[in-house]
Amino acid sequence: MNLGDHIQQARKKAQLSQEKLGDMVGVTRQTISNWELNITTPDANQLLALSKALQVSMDALMENDIQHLIEQKVNVVETQVSKNNTLLLCILIALMVLFILMFIMNA
Repeated sequence: MNLGDHIQQARKKAQLSQEKLGDMVGVTRQTISNWELNITTPDANQLLALSKALQVSMDALMENDIQHLIEQKVNVVETQVSKNNTLLLCILIALMVLFILMFIMNA
């Protein structure tokens, strides 16, 4: 289960509508819906407000989702490193070609 599933499950267990939970947390019903559908995620303050409103721990809400979030961040970093490495390789090749051309022109 992901964060959205945990939020929805806890909300239903507490017998709260999305609108009522939104009022308790200080967000709109649409925001609660987006969280439950995993379109967006609550920030740390909103997560704390959710845990209080739903009377569950933040750990219970985040169960299994922390590992998923870490994996997502690692993938983003790996992708960025790969892009940077490709860019550096292109620059290195361009510099080598430029150096060779300068060497040929001076010979």
